[in-house]
Amino acid sequence: MIYDHPLLERLYRTSPPFVQNLFVTGYGALKVFERWTPTFRDYLRELTETQWWSSGQLTELQNQRLRRLIRHCYDTVPYYRRIFDERGLTPNDITVAEDLYKLPSLTKEDVRRYQEALRSRSVPDRATTTGRTGGTSGIPLYFTLDRARVTFDHALVYRHWSWAGWTPRDWVVVLRGVTLVDANYRGSKFWRKDYADRRIYLSAFHMAQDTMSRYVEALNSWRLQFIAAYPSSLFALARHLEQHNTSVPVAAVFTGSESITPTERSTIERRSRAETLDSLVRRTVHVDAASRSWVRSLVVVTTSSSRRTVA
Repeated sequence: MIYDHPLLERLYRTSPPFVQNLFVTGYGALKVFERWTPTFRDYLRELTETQWWSSGQLTELQNQRLRRLIRHCYDTVPYYRRIFDERGLTPNDITVAEDLYKLPSLTKEDVRRYQEALRSRSVPDRATTTGRTGGTSGIPLYFTLDRARVTFDHALVYRHWSWAGWTPRDWVVVLRGVTLVDANYRGSKFWRKDYADRRIYLSAFHMAQDTMSRYVEALNSWRLQFIAAYPSSLFALARHLEQHNTSVPVAAVFTGSESITPTERSTIERRSRAETLDSLVRRTVHVDAASRSWVRSLVVVTTSSSRRTVA
């Protein structure tokens, strides 16, 4: 996003909210354009096809790509070449997911300390971009991503959301660790809008007892169908709704990146739908077979009527 380039981030941080919306919309326009690229379409085609495969077929596909990834790391990533050599391992020692215990876990401190050594020597700079964590648990972590992996993530989200009836024409409220609203912001609009990709990014960092009612007022005025959020952030909002005996009905809620407790889930479900409607809860696990990252998510689907109005 705006973190890809230091100058771009500085310009964004010093701009008024309406100009920041233009920045965010520009990023969204790139994502919309990406959906028309052969790379995105190939990924989406593969995901659409393989979602119907048996667990055995999926396991074999994952292990095939794991072996390819292990060979790639051994041959081109200095950090992992050292790890393999120190442990007397070769790529042939890791052929299935159950073998991954032979490698140490990669911590945030490892990424900060060995950032250059973790970069593949076979991936040119032009094929990379900058990623970062939201910083909700401390200092944000910056790291390098290859652009194809980012495109694959977007295809995963597209497929995931479409299971709940989402289409690119629908607006989505995003309540995650995205710091688009400055920590020192003193206004009343704790969100930024992407008019191209139809996202409204709420700031999780400005949620407090004295501001929560503003969030609820905005959500009800937008009348959107979908929310994508960290469970902890959405639970904080749901608790506020519970305390005031009200709700924000939507068609579907997508949570990820954190585990969700039974209490969080029940409270979110209760306060994110019309009280007379039952909800269908589907737990899903997505496997990014190319990078072996597991994304656990919760889909809460209701039968509430269409809510497409955006102010």
